[in-house]
Amino acid sequence: MGNVFISLDENHEELLRKLAQEEYGGKKGSISLIMQRALDVLKQKQENVQKRLEARQKLLLRIKNARKLNMLKNKKAYESRDELYER
Repeated sequence: MGNVFISLDENHEELLRKLAQEEYGGKKGSISLIMQRALDVLKQKQENVQKRLEARQKLLLRIKNARKLNMLKNKKAYESRDELYER
């Protein structure tokens, strides 16, 4: 286990200590546990952002490929507007 020394302003230090007290009851190492949980949350958030970006890129690629296929066929997706609203 490594040690990291950080400097916090008074408000954040107070908040950190309060959260540690509420969550772990002042148990030894509670500040470390709170910080580890915060880092886990940040990491998960970053992974979710990355997954959304990858999904967006895949979708854009599919759209681009669909347009190319449609152009190659030189055919409209539908022949007339009425086709869209067949009853």
